[in-house]
Amino acid sequence: TWQAALIDHYDGRGTLWRVAEAHAQYYYDKQVPWYTVETLYDLLSGRYLALGMKNEEKQAYDFNYKASSSDYTPAALRQAGVR
Repeated sequence: TWQAALIDHYDGRGTLWRVAEAHAQYYYDKQVPWYTVETLYDLLSGRYLALGMKNEEKQAYDFNYKASSSDYTPAALRQAGVR
């Protein structure tokens, strides 16, 4: 299994602008490696964003979900959206 753990982003001048980290965890009960949290750091503004903090969710990941092509029609995406 291959997952990116650290990604560097450069601006138009070739200067390091952002750094992204993905913190992996192995879910032994499902035999799946997955990310526990992803963080993005903006080195110029000093801000960061942390996403996917599983400890903030009420339910566990559903690794058995089966998507169909009808889930991705414009109508289905509108219906699934949050406003």
